[in-house]
Amino acid sequence: MEQNKIMTVVKSYPEAFKLMDTSLIDKNFTKNASKTGVLYDYETKKWGELTNANIEEIKKWVTVHNKENSMPDIHIKSQIIDIQDKIALVKIELEWIKNIKGSDYILLVKKGNEWLIDKIYYQSII
Repeated sequence: MEQNKIMTVVKSYPEAFKLMDTSLIDKNFTKNASKTGVLYDYETKKWGELTNANIEEIKKWVTVHNKENSMPDIHIKSQIIDIQDKIALVKIELEWIKNIKGSDYILLVKKGNEWLIDKIYYQSII
């Protein structure tokens, strides 16, 4: 039961980017959520700088990520790494832009009866 609740919340994260729907972020993220990681530049074959986005920056990113309809249909490879009473860790891999995949580790917290995304750590897959 908890696994299904957790995966529903986790899947809402890439859906928000695909649909450019910030309401999915408002519903499924904590107010202090953050996203930290590094993207690989496939043209220069170099890693970018480590970036950290707060909830407002995540929502701005959601509103522009798929403007060119560059995000393919969502096919998530997921693995629940651990579930405790109040925290869970899930790893996902998916194609964020055609032929460009990413790996994200998602830390969730349980508030009342609801699971919420609190931290995301990500990097490109090369």
